[in-house]
Amino acid sequence: YISKGVELNQPRLIQRAVRQNVSIRKFVTSEQLQLLLKKYIPANLSTLTVMIDLAEKVPVQVSAYSVASPGDSEEKDAMDVVHDAVPVVAPTDTTEDADAYIAPHSVASVLPEVETYLFTLIITSLLREKLNNEAAYGATVLVDRIKSFNRRSLDVLSAKAYFYLSLSFDLIQRAQQVRPTLLGL
Repeated sequence: YISKGVELNQPRLIQRAVRQNVSIRKFVTSEQLQLLLKKYIPANLSTLTVMIDLAEKVPVQVSAYSVASPGDSEEKDAMDVVHDAVPVVAPTDTTEDADAYIAPHSVASVLPEVETYLFTLIITSLLREKLNNEAAYGATVLVDRIKSFNRRSLDVLSAKAYFYLSLSFDLIQRAQQVRPTLLGL
């Protein structure tokens, strides 16, 4: 939805992608985030190393409270099995390993909206796992990156980035440090 929204200049498509982020961020794992970064983010991007480092800090397994409600210990194991594998569609004419179809950093460039969306997905995953200091660092890097762009199509994602910046600094009891950034909008 994001690239189509930018291409057609339709903010409602970007908003749709942000709304779907709610269901994605509850179950995304570190391996899946790293796979997304390999597939959609070019190797020469300045924030790639930060994104990879933060994605590695997300636990490999989805935490128990986001998978099943308390008292559903029998269903927890069934839910874990569903989310162990990342679906990769492979061509049928070859028998190579599925990971070989996604070449590391196979794209030459990326839309700032896609980069911002993936970065916010990483930050929300860190917040879900109570890694608030890492989320605050990632949100700071993301907001600094967003400031370098002047695109109206980034407005919806920028609002989310500033919200996560404020939330993460509030959770680590350092909300006063982010006040000048928020007042400078």
